[in-house]
Amino acid sequence: MENAVNKRIEAIIAYTGLSLTAFAKKIGIAQTSLRDCVKNGAEPKYSTLNKISIANPLISAEWLLRGEGEMLKEQREGFSPHQIAPTVADENSLIYKLYQEEKEENKFLLKQNTILEERIRQLEADNESLRSQSGADRITDTFTDLPLVDYEEDYPPIERPSSSKHPLAGKA
Repeated sequence: MENAVNKRIEAIIAYTGLSLTAFAKKIGIAQTSLRDCVKNGAEPKYSTLNKISIANPLISAEWLLRGEGEMLKEQREGFSPHQIAPTVADENSLIYKLYQEEKEENKFLLKQNTILEERIRQLEADNESLRSQSGADRITDTFTDLPLVDYEEDYPPIERPSSSKHPLAGKA
């Protein structure tokens, strides 16, 4: 059975502009406890009422507990009636600003990531090219490092090319 205090808690949540989950987090209780109270009509515990009162200093505890007087203290004590709401709006704009900054940073990092990935692909291709070229050099080195021996006295001595490892380099 829903009672008047549950309606007052619901009115406070509406006044703050927070969702039920965000309000529960703000006052430091489980969302399910607050939902049982507001949506299912469960009797709120003293600790819940106390936490609501502490987290919302502009809300009249007398109004919350007994329903007497006005919801907002400032209507009796000379505070601005929108003292809570601008804080929520400021927090939202700060959160939005931080969100936008992070979004821009993510865009920049994604672009850099794409550039770096392309550079990695290019370096891997260069590396593969060098590896295949290196294999050809090893084959050439194997043959050029063999000792040059004259097996017959009738043939002129064989000379290695001086500027290249490749035996046919520079010859027409």
